[in-house]
Amino acid sequence: NFCALTYLDYSRARAQIATRLQTKVDEVKNVIIWGNHSATQYPDAETDAYITSSSESSGNNKPNVKKSVSSLFSSIHNERADWIQTDFIDIVQQRGKAVLETRQKSSAMSAAVATADCLRKWLVTGTGPEETVPMAVYNDKGYYGVEPGLVFSFPCECIRGQIRVREGLVLSDYAKKLIKKNEQELIE
Repeated sequence: NFCALTYLDYSRARAQIATRLQTKVDEVKNVIIWGNHSATQYPDAETDAYITSSSESSGNNKPNVKKSVSSLFSSIHNERADWIQTDFIDIVQQRGKAVLETRQKSSAMSAAVATADCLRKWLVTGTGPEETVPMAVYNDKGYYGVEPGLVFSFPCECIRGQIRVREGLVLSDYAKKLIKKNEQELIE
Protein backbone atom coordinates (compact mmCIF):
# COMPACT_ATOMS: atom_id res chain seq x y z
CA ASN A 1 0.00 0.00 0.00
CA PHE A 2 0.96 3.59 -0.62
CA CYS A 3 -0.55 6.91 0.40
CA ALA A 4 0.45 10.53 -0.02
CA LEU A 5 0.08 12.70 3.02
CA THR A 6 -3.06 14.80 3.40
CA TYR A 7 -3.22 14.06 7.12
CA LEU A 8 -1.51 17.38 7.89
CA ASP A 9 -4.32 19.23 6.12
CA TYR A 10 -6.82 17.05 8.00
CA SER A 11 -5.23 17.99 11.32
CA ARG A 12 -5.33 21.67 10.41
CA ALA A 13 -8.97 21.43 9.33
CA ARG A 14 -10.01 19.68 12.54
CA ALA A 15 -8.22 22.32 14.62
CA GLN A 16 -10.03 25.13 12.80
CA ILE A 17 -13.42 23.50 13.36
CA ALA A 18 -12.68 22.70 17.01
CA THR A 19 -11.62 26.29 17.66
CA ARG A 20 -14.68 27.71 15.94
CA LEU A 21 -17.10 25.35 17.75
CA GLN A 22 -15.19 25.52 21.06
CA THR A 23 -14.70 21.77 21.35
CA LYS A 24 -11.76 19.38 21.51
CA VAL A 25 -9.90 18.51 18.30
CA ASP A 26 -10.23 14.79 19.09
CA GLU A 27 -14.02 15.18 18.96
CA VAL A 28 -13.95 16.39 15.33
CA LYS A 29 -14.28 13.40 12.99
CA ASN A 30 -14.55 12.66 9.28
CA VAL A 31 -13.41 15.96 7.82
CA ILE A 32 -12.47 15.03 4.28
CA ILE A 33 -9.56 16.41 2.32
CA TRP A 34 -10.35 15.81 -1.33
CA GLY A 35 -7.63 15.86 -3.97
CA ASN A 36 -4.06 16.97 -3.78
CA HIS A 37 -2.02 18.83 -1.17
CA SER A 38 -2.27 22.12 -3.03
CA ALA A 39 -4.14 25.40 -3.14
CA THR A 40 -7.04 23.65 -4.90
CA GLN A 41 -7.52 20.86 -2.36
CA TYR A 42 -11.04 20.74 -0.98
CA PRO A 43 -11.26 20.54 2.82
CA ASP A 44 -14.84 19.30 3.24
CA ALA A 45 -16.57 19.85 6.57
CA GLU A 46 -20.08 19.33 5.17
CA THR A 47 -20.34 15.88 3.60
CA ASP A 48 -19.57 13.58 6.53
CA ALA A 49 -17.92 15.61 9.32
CA TYR A 50 -19.29 15.37 12.83
CA ILE A 51 -18.52 16.20 16.43
CA THR A 52 -18.66 13.37 18.91
CA SER A 53 -18.97 13.92 22.62
CA SER A 54 -19.44 11.63 25.54
CA SER A 55 -20.65 12.04 29.09
CA GLU A 56 -17.98 9.64 30.33
CA SER A 57 -15.89 12.49 31.70
CA SER A 58 -18.76 13.42 34.00
CA GLY A 59 -19.13 9.80 35.16
CA ASN A 60 -22.41 9.12 33.33
CA ASN A 61 -20.91 6.58 30.88
CA LYS A 62 -23.47 7.55 28.26
CA PRO A 63 -22.64 6.61 24.67
CA ASN A 64 -21.07 9.08 22.28
CA VAL A 65 -23.42 11.60 20.70
CA LYS A 66 -22.76 12.56 17.08
CA LYS A 67 -23.72 15.97 15.71
CA SER A 68 -22.95 16.99 12.15
CA VAL A 69 -20.55 19.89 11.82
CA SER A 70 -22.76 21.39 9.15
CA SER A 71 -25.85 21.41 11.37
CA LEU A 72 -23.89 22.79 14.34
CA PHE A 73 -22.75 25.75 12.27
CA SER A 74 -26.30 26.30 11.03
CA SER A 75 -27.87 26.20 14.48
CA ILE A 76 -25.15 27.79 16.60
CA HIS A 77 -23.54 30.31 14.31
CA ASN A 78 -26.08 30.62 11.50
CA GLU A 79 -23.09 30.80 9.17
CA ARG A 80 -22.61 27.32 7.73
CA ALA A 81 -22.38 28.12 4.05
CA ASP A 82 -20.48 31.31 4.68
CA TRP A 83 -17.60 30.13 6.89
CA ILE A 84 -17.39 26.46 5.87
CA GLN A 85 -17.48 27.28 2.16
CA THR A 86 -15.16 30.30 2.24
CA ASP A 87 -12.87 31.19 5.14
CA PHE A 88 -12.47 27.60 6.38
CA ILE A 89 -11.38 26.34 2.96
CA ASP A 90 -8.99 29.26 2.43
CA ILE A 91 -7.45 28.87 5.90
CA VAL A 92 -6.77 25.15 5.42
CA GLN A 93 -5.52 25.55 1.84
CA GLN A 94 -3.14 28.38 2.77
CA ARG A 95 -2.03 27.29 6.27
CA GLY A 96 1.41 26.05 5.23
CA LYS A 97 2.11 29.28 3.36
CA ALA A 98 0.93 31.34 6.36
CA VAL A 99 3.22 29.43 8.74
CA LEU A 100 6.18 29.94 6.40
CA GLU A 101 5.49 33.66 6.04
CA THR A 102 5.00 34.18 9.78
CA ARG A 103 7.85 32.07 11.12
CA GLN A 104 10.21 32.30 8.15
CA LYS A 105 10.55 28.53 8.61
CA SER A 106 8.68 25.57 7.20
CA SER A 107 6.17 23.58 9.16
CA ALA A 108 8.37 20.48 8.88
CA MET A 109 7.71 19.41 12.46
CA SER A 110 3.94 19.58 11.85
CA ALA A 111 4.41 17.42 8.75
CA ALA A 112 6.50 14.93 10.75
CA VAL A 113 3.82 14.69 13.46
CA ALA A 114 1.11 14.28 10.80
CA THR A 115 3.14 11.50 9.16
CA ALA A 116 3.44 9.66 12.48
CA ASP A 117 -0.30 10.17 13.19
CA CYS A 118 -1.21 8.87 9.73
CA LEU A 119 0.98 5.79 10.06
CA ARG A 120 -0.38 5.09 13.55
CA LYS A 121 -3.98 5.30 12.30
CA TRP A 122 -3.23 3.21 9.20
CA LEU A 123 -1.03 0.50 10.68
CA VAL A 124 -1.67 0.41 14.44
CA THR A 125 -5.02 1.69 15.70
CA GLY A 126 -7.14 1.71 12.56
CA THR A 127 -10.22 3.87 12.19
CA GLY A 128 -13.17 3.43 14.51
CA PRO A 129 -16.65 2.40 13.41
CA GLU A 130 -17.97 4.91 10.85
CA GLU A 131 -14.72 6.90 11.11
CA THR A 132 -12.69 7.97 8.09
CA VAL A 133 -9.43 9.80 7.60
CA PRO A 134 -8.25 11.41 4.37
CA MET A 135 -5.55 9.57 2.51
CA ALA A 136 -4.27 10.25 -0.98
CA VAL A 137 -4.34 6.82 -2.60
CA TYR A 138 -4.06 5.42 -6.10
CA ASN A 139 -7.52 5.72 -7.61
CA ASP A 140 -7.96 2.39 -9.34
CA LYS A 141 -11.78 2.48 -9.57
CA GLY A 142 -12.79 6.05 -10.40
CA TYR A 143 -14.09 6.78 -6.91
CA TYR A 144 -16.55 9.70 -6.74
CA GLY A 145 -16.20 10.28 -10.48
CA VAL A 146 -12.49 11.13 -10.25
CA GLU A 147 -10.44 9.90 -13.19
CA PRO A 148 -8.85 6.50 -12.51
CA GLY A 149 -5.06 6.45 -12.36
CA LEU A 150 -4.65 9.58 -10.24
CA VAL A 151 -3.31 9.66 -6.69
CA PHE A 152 -6.12 11.55 -4.99
CA SER A 153 -7.18 12.10 -1.39
CA PHE A 154 -10.45 10.41 -0.42
CA PRO A 155 -12.17 9.53 2.84
CA CYS A 156 -10.61 6.20 3.85
CA GLU A 157 -11.09 3.54 6.46
CA CYS A 158 -8.03 1.79 7.88
CA ILE A 159 -8.66 -1.78 8.96
CA ARG A 160 -5.87 -4.14 10.04
CA GLY A 161 -3.26 -2.27 8.00
CA GLN A 162 -5.39 -2.03 4.87
CA ILE A 163 -6.74 1.18 3.35
CA ARG A 164 -10.23 1.21 1.89
CA VAL A 165 -11.93 4.22 0.29
CA ARG A 166 -15.34 4.82 1.87
CA GLU A 167 -17.82 4.77 -0.96
CA GLY A 168 -21.41 5.96 -1.14
CA LEU A 169 -21.20 9.40 0.42
CA VAL A 170 -23.68 11.83 -1.14
CA LEU A 171 -21.89 14.91 -2.45
CA SER A 172 -23.43 18.34 -2.95
CA ASP A 173 -23.05 20.09 -6.29
CA TYR A 174 -20.66 22.47 -4.54
CA ALA A 175 -18.44 19.58 -3.37
CA LYS A 176 -18.48 17.98 -6.83
CA LYS A 177 -17.39 21.27 -8.40
CA LEU A 178 -14.40 21.70 -6.05
CA ILE A 179 -13.37 18.04 -6.43
CA LYS A 180 -13.43 18.43 -10.23
CA LYS A 181 -11.32 21.59 -9.96
CA ASN A 182 -8.63 19.69 -8.06
CA GLU A 183 -8.88 16.70 -10.38
CA GLN A 184 -8.32 18.99 -13.37
CA GLU A 185 -5.18 20.44 -11.72
CA LEU A 186 -3.78 16.93 -11.35
CA ILE A 187 -4.62 15.95 -14.92
CA GLU A 188 -2.90 19.04 -16.35
